Amino acid sequence: MIRTLCRVRGAAAGVATLGVTIGEREFWGRGHGSDALRLLMNHLFGAYCLSRLELDTWSGNERAVRAFTRLGFREEGRRRSAVLLDGKRYDSVLFGMLREEWANPA
Repeated sequence: MIRTLCRVRGAAAGVATLGVTIGEREFWGRGHGSDALRLLMNHLFGAYCLSRLELDTWSGNERAVRAFTRLGFREEGRRRSAVLLDGKRYDSVLFGMLREEWANPA
């Protein structure tokens, strides 16, 4: 199962927070999450007057970091030691993309 999440902070803000979860490990690493996010990004920037999309992950989730970067998101900041998983601390990593970056990929 693939779940995508989108929370728009209000029309005036022009910002949406995204998320994607792939529940079953057998579907990890096949590009399904990237495909789902790409569709969601294109829909949000294409249909709404949003200026920014953002999402985050934990620093140990290397697949997500690579996927977000490949999609054109830029790392914008970290909240150090903000995530606790299995007794280990990780940074929370924030990624963002501006409308101009989506319309004109580098």
